[in-house]
Amino acid sequence: MKVPQLAVGLLLSGLAALAFVLFNAATVQRTPVLALASDVQRGQVLEAADLQVVHVGTDDVVAWTPADRTDLLVGRAAVTDLAAGTLLTVDQVAAGSALTPGAGVVGLALAPGQYPTPRLAIGDLVSVVEVSDKLVVMVEAAEVVGIEPVGTQGQRFISLQTSEADATAVAQAAATGEVRLVLIARDGEADR
Repeated sequence: MKVPQLAVGLLLSGLAALAFVLFNAATVQRTPVLALASDVQRGQVLEAADLQVVHVGTDDVVAWTPADRTDLLVGRAAVTDLAAGTLLTVDQVAAGSALTPGAGVVGLALAPGQYPTPRLAIGDLVSVVEVSDKLVVMVEAAEVVGIEPVGTQGQRFISLQTSEADATAVAQAAATGEVRLVLIARDGEADR
């Protein structure tokens, strides 16, 4: 008599555990985010067909791009090789690899205090200011297209895309004096 009761008890316990797992899985909130649909090579410009929507559910802090923000990724180049299924962030892409006629990219090795914030990110807009006898705004708005750490003292190599003439002027000013970056907001974007 005890064996059937034990079997029934184990069966009911197992069913209760299964019901709890299924209920919990159904109630976890899933967020639609953008991921890669296929492998992407460094420098490849992303197209809408390269992206797919996946749903993630986690309590951990995970960086991702919401599914409705393809505008942050499409038309930008991958800064490194990325595998299919990778959850995408704006830090993994930069302005498209091909420059338009009249555009230029200038690189600046800057120490803390010469760039506005450690949170400066690819895609941010900055003004370039020359610091000499007086402050001179050299470039009203340049887009950050690359950031690489240099050394251990917080120095960074920051690449900016602007017009060819402005890029040349900034390079000359950086070689003979000091330049600073000032973070500015895009139209319709609140200041950080």
